[in-house]
Amino acid sequence: HALSCLSYEERFARAFEFMLGDVVIADTMADGRNFLFGELRDLGLGCRIVTVEGEQISRDGNLSINCDATKIGQTRFDFVAVESTRKRLEEIEGRLHELKSQSSACTSSAVTVQEEAQHLELKLRERSVALEQCQRELRSEKGKLSDIESIISGLEPIAAHLTEEEAGLRE
Repeated sequence: HALSCLSYEERFARAFEFMLGDVVIADTMADGRNFLFGELRDLGLGCRIVTVEGEQISRDGNLSINCDATKIGQTRFDFVAVESTRKRLEEIEGRLHELKSQSSACTSSAVTVQEEAQHLELKLRERSVALEQCQRELRSEKGKLSDIESIISGLEPIAAHLTEEEAGLRE
């Protein structure tokens, strides 16, 4: 509680409570951000953060700095890190674009393969129907052949008898 860090006259207690009741003082902006956006957010709580340098984070997360705190060499922005982060972001965006392109190509290939599979399944069904028809015709023709062979078997003794009779007549 910020009030425990300050000395004040009791008659100003309500004013200090009103002004500082939701203020947490942090050593650095990084500490303040970690506390506000990490620990408190997890608990569903909020507060205002003020650093010893005068930087502030409002309850809604807006950051503001004290101009005196931005002395040369003390700015809280590390431009090398910003440039490095920007380059890394560009690399990630490039990779993401590449992956999206590959995904589109794979999706297109998958659609083509699926269409080809459907076409082949249709051909297979057509050929299966044709095969069944040929098998029915084959069974029918085998039945006819069997009937013809039975007839031939029945005619063989008659043919043999007629051959003998013809031979007898020729003698």
